[in-house]
Formats: sequence, structure tokens, C-alpha cells
Amino acid sequence: MSAVKGQVMFRKYTIAGESNPVWQLVEPAILKLWATGMLKASYPSLYLVHVMALLVASVTFALSFCFRLLLLAVIFVVAYVAFEDALTQVLATVLALPETGGAPATMPPSSTLWMYQLAGYVVVIAAVVLLLLVLGKHFMEWARDVVFYLLLMITLMVPLKWIARGLLRENYFAQLIAKSSFMGAHIAGTIAAAPPEITRQYDRLIGLYQGSNDEKTRKELEQLCAQV
Repeated sequence: MSAVKGQVMFRKYTIAGESNPVWQLVEPAILKLWATGMLKASYPSLYLVHVMALLVASVTFALSFCFRLLLLAVIFVVAYVAFEDALTQVLATVLALPETGGAPATMPPSSTLWMYQLAGYVVVIAAVVLLLLVLGKHFMEWARDVVFYLLLMITLMVPLKWIARGLLRENYFAQLIAKSSFMGAHIAGTIAAAPPEITRQYDRLIGLYQGSNDEKTRKELEQLCAQV
């Protein structure tokens, strides 16, 4: 009867986050391990990890940007080849400059000129929007990463150490920063700079969490979290 009751009480979870009670159990232990590891990590290890993270972020952004830019160029070339006359006439009504000779010779009739101009503005705005989409989110994320990594390296990791000490002291602002989505990725990347014993414990904790839908594994996870 007790075994049946245990199976009823046991619940599997497929998501991470605040709505997962298993994650609520694991997160404080992860943050504590990371904070301890950052305070014990040597400065050369911390610098090496951040330099590598900066290189990976830059290479990833460059490759993604080149691919998106190439895709955008292909779309424009195909569209221009398919509708060369129409696009040339439409864009000429918008982009013609008076100082370079004024209006083109093949201007549409004055009665329909406004339609060509409207279409020209739509094409120009669409091109700008597509270019911003190519740069937009990925560029901002890359710029954020670069500024953050450089700030840490220039300040001798002072902000990182402050966050780590704040986590061990249960400081509200340190916890708020550490629980952000950006710091989540940063924590996962910088734990490699921690001493080997902390890294092994961190890896074991993550491994147990990933297998926590197994009842035996979850019990082991609860015991480990209690020891951290």
C-alpha cells in the first residue's frame, strides 16, 4: 500500500524554472556551489574562461551574421532579377536625387506617381527592417556579452566576486542578478574555472537533476542538495 502511495505522490516534471519544485530545490545548491567556486578560482583560470567565452561569442555572432547577411543578399538579388524593371522604376521615384540629374527619364505618369512612390517607400522600409532583423537581437546579445566580459576582466573580476559573496550571504540583489537568464548561461560557462572538486560536485548535481524523473535519482538529488 505504501509503495502505491509513493508512486501516486511521485510526480515527473518536463520543464525547468520556478514552477518546477525540483528546480526550486536544486537552484540554491547550484548558486552556492558556483559562488564558492568563483571565490576559490584562481585569476588565471577566470581570465582564461572569460577570454574563451568572448571568442566563442564573437565567432558565433560573426558566423550567424554572415549567414543571415548572405541570405538577405540572395533574396534581394533574386527579387531584383525577377522584377528588375518594376523595382528600378519604383525605387527611382523614391531615391532619385535632384543634384544628380533629377528625375529619371522613365518616370511613370503623374496620375499614378503616388502609387509608385508608396511602393518605393514600402520596399525601402522592408529592406531596413530586414537589415535590423539581421543585426537586431543577435547584435545586442553579442554587444552585451562583450561589454560584460571586458568589464569583468578590466575590473579584475570584482563584480563577479561581489555577486559570489552576495549569494553566500543571501543578498537580495546578488540573487536577483544571478537568477537572470543571462547569468544562467554565464554560470554554466564559468563553473569550469572552479577547483576540480567543486566542478565535479556541480556536474553531479546537474546530472542528478536531469535524471530527477527517476524516483531513486531524485532522492539522491535531495540528499546531495542537503549536503551542499
